[in-house]
Amino acid sequence: MATVFWNDLRLALRERRALLVTLLAPILFASVIAAARHGGAQRPKILLPVVDLDGGPGAALIVELLAAHANPVRMSRAEANYVVAVQNRAPAALVLPEGFSDLQRRGRTAGVTLLTDPAQAQGIRVVKTLLLLMERDAASRDDPLAQSMIEMREINLTGQRIERRAYEQSIPGFGLMFILLAVVVTTATGLHRENERGTLGRLLIAPAGFTRIILAKIGVHWLLGTAEILILLLWGHYVFDISLGPSTAALLTVCTLVALPCAGLGLTVAGAAGTREAALPLSLFVVIAMSAVGGLWWPLDIEPDWMQALAPAFFTTWAMWALTDLVLRERDLAGMSLTLAGLAGQGVALLALGTLLFRRRHSSR
Repeated sequence: MATVFWNDLRLALRERRALLVTLLAPILFASVIAAARHGGAQRPKILLPVVDLDGGPGAALIVELLAAHANPVRMSRAEANYVVAVQNRAPAALVLPEGFSDLQRRGRTAGVTLLTDPAQAQGIRVVKTLLLLMERDAASRDDPLAQSMIEMREINLTGQRIERRAYEQSIPGFGLMFILLAVVVTTATGLHRENERGTLGRLLIAPAGFTRIILAKIGVHWLLGTAEILILLLWGHYVFDISLGPSTAALLTVCTLVALPCAGLGLTVAGAAGTREAALPLSLFVVIAMSAVGGLWWPLDIEPDWMQALAPAFFTTWAMWALTDLVLRERDLAGMSLTLAGLAGQGVALLALGTLLFRRRHSSR
């Protein structure tokens, strides 16, 4: 019994990378989750474009009061639309209409408009809260603004619906995490299993060439990943009434390009891990870390600044941007071109890196 115990312990200690990942993974994940959900650092003020069509003292007072809690920036209606709807740098823009100050001076209800991107639901809630704080601050100044009510109207700039349902974030996000996990694990462990059985070695001496054989095998996982993502979105559409975007071409392109870096990551993990036993914990480590940082578990805008700055380096972030553009913003292929190009670029880069690592470790040529 002791002999078996010490032999297995020796084998476990020999896989130092897998052991290190196993020991450090809980610490890393706990730190990332704590930082994202309960970060203590003060967050920067939210950007709030302000379209001031009034130019009077009432509008100036609103901008002044908002500056205590946000970063209001005066700009034209076209500029505000671009910042919110195209760049997605702000969750909403505030439009102060002509005659706003005059209505306030006469103690009458003044209407304002919020131009919103419902895909940034958390940010919109923050903006609406800031408007309430603004009225409270006005009341503390004993200003006439506090004696009247501001009537708010909301216009969606990126879709047809004002409200965003919570599961429209969680279903694509968590679903993509499990699909990513399945593709990466099956790709990485499958290649090592074939290598251990000798099948891969026999294939690699075929005249077809190392790279083409590996890419052919990865193509199967790419196809399966595409089908899994498509089935997930179809299930969400028919069961939860999630939008599938404006066209079938956009839907299929998103599914295909989201699956590409998933398969590439599986090949990279296979090349980095020395054995099938090491590939499994490394796959789990990479997938969970990329899911947390990339916004698959929660909206990116609740993460601390350092994590948001790091997020674009991971294809999971680009995948969630693409799914958000498709499901919530209902953009066509032209509107998603930059995001899809980023996904394709990361997918090709991971395939190239994985092929290089796997060639160095397993090629007999």
